Amino acid sequence: METRLYSAICTPLTEEETLHKDGFKEHIDQQFNNGIYGVLICGTMGNMQLLKDEVYRDAVKYGTEFSAQKGEVFIGVGDASYSRTLARIEFAQQFDVDGLVVLCPYLVKYSQDELVDYFSALADASSKPVYLYDLPVLAGMKISHDTVLKLSKHPNIHGAKCSDIWEDTRILMGKVNSDFRIIPAQPFLVDHLVRMGVSDNLDGVYSICPEYISLLADTAASGNVEKASQMQSRLSSFLMNMRNNFPLHDAFSAILNRRAVQGQIALRPMKRMIERQREELFEIEFVKQITGNNRGKTIQNTKEVINV
Repeated sequence: METRLYSAICTPLTEEETLHKDGFKEHIDQQFNNGIYGVLICGTMGNMQLLKDEVYRDAVKYGTEFSAQKGEVFIGVGDASYSRTLARIEFAQQFDVDGLVVLCPYLVKYSQDELVDYFSALADASSKPVYLYDLPVLAGMKISHDTVLKLSKHPNIHGAKCSDIWEDTRILMGKVNSDFRIIPAQPFLVDHLVRMGVSDNLDGVYSICPEYISLLADTAASGNVEKASQMQSRLSSFLMNMRNNFPLHDAFSAILNRRAVQGQIALRPMKRMIERQREELFEIEFVKQITGNNRGKTIQNTKEVINV
């Protein structure tokens, strides 16, 4: 089974923190030009909850337009309350989308029975397929396996995006029916998931290096375990470096800018890099690889750039 890769894309902004349409289009084009199967617009990487309402609406409107006929399109709609999330659903379902991804409510902590009622009511109100979004590290609470199993019986809840540890997601995959999609977010295990035949994998880091991720998956699928392991190690080391040594959003902005994606994804007051950090960022070998002369090209033309 081929693993379908999805990018949780960023939302490039102008200095006034309005949508940078040209940067957004280039960002989306780079995904579909380089083997990414689909995109999640206004997910966690897209900073949905931090955007002004008009910027969110623009991102949905233009994101679906720029992605039309290219691959699957998901929209993040989860907000802090039922009424706010419902309003986002009512707006997003006007567009040609494949699914609406609903984050577990944050701020107020609900019981699992209340979560069943919450997600069920939203799915009842939606004309588009609904996907649960389990992100306990940011939402502050987990959607339990029992709750997922109950919700999987709802005719308009088609799956769940799981951003928890892989072992937990793997156990859940063994519990649900095969027609209920479990979409893990496992950037540290791309090679393993491909070899295991896991059907989907979605993460935000894929959006800044779509050709690298696609080649990593292809290499793993071809049976070249050693090369795939080497590529995975480079990616994992890069991710750990970003988390430990750089302000993530500003570093990703700098990388995207080098890839000709205009705009800034770090909203105020997110920390910005100092000049020394910028210099260090662009001396990282992985960053040199993914910001090479590969913009807008297809996978077949990027193998030399990323040393595959």
